[in-house]
Amino acid sequence: MEDDRIYEPMEDTPGEKLGRIVKSTVKWLFLIAVILFFGTMFLRMCLSEDTAKAKRYLWTDESAALYAADPAAYEVYEMKLTDNYSEMGYFYTDNERYAPAAKEFQFTVRYNDSTLRYLMEKYGISEAELPEEPFLYVLSDGSSTWTAYGSLSDHRALHNYRRLIFTGVEVTEATGALTLSIYYAGDLSEAYASLDVYRSTTPVTAYKLKKNELPGADSGMDDVVWYQHDPEMLG
Repeated sequence: MEDDRIYEPMEDTPGEKLGRIVKSTVKWLFLIAVILFFGTMFLRMCLSEDTAKAKRYLWTDESAALYAADPAAYEVYEMKLTDNYSEMGYFYTDNERYAPAAKEFQFTVRYNDSTLRYLMEKYGISEAELPEEPFLYVLSDGSSTWTAYGSLSDHRALHNYRRLIFTGVEVTEATGALTLSIYYAGDLSEAYASLDVYRSTTPVTAYKLKKNELPGADSGMDDVVWYQHDPEMLG
């Protein structure tokens, strides 16, 4: 005998409805949090990359002349450090390039805006009292010191960039390391930070210049500011 009764679907109790809403809300909040987390990490990673200007290969008149004389003979090497932060993590270096024929060593220094805040706190100064160029740079291999350099500046988001080029630098098998000392321009008695930009154990590979890095009208040197510091003034 067939059952002709009609069964109405049971409605959820208020507690069951609330439970489903809470579960759905938690799921979507979790998904949004994950998206925001990885999106933020990706954005920070992109913003921390050196800008195109900051990693530009710089040419001097001497290196450009050497390249023009024999492009095939002009060699550039790339150094890839793995721990290229200063001791307190205030400064970072990247894109190290060395041209032995020109004896030119160049690289990018990056520091966060917070580094300037720590600097102001240490010396008890305001932002208005900061020098236009707050830091100066000295390169040394332990026996020779280079205090003359060119600097190309850039800024993006929270990061400051300096593309530095030192001339007259000779890296040989006897060179154990090249150390960059960074001084606050208002206090030359001691280095504010230091880090190696080359070590004899650093992997060194041939670097192939890209088409847009070749010497020409857009070599970037028009924007480079040259500095010369007296070594006797440095602590």
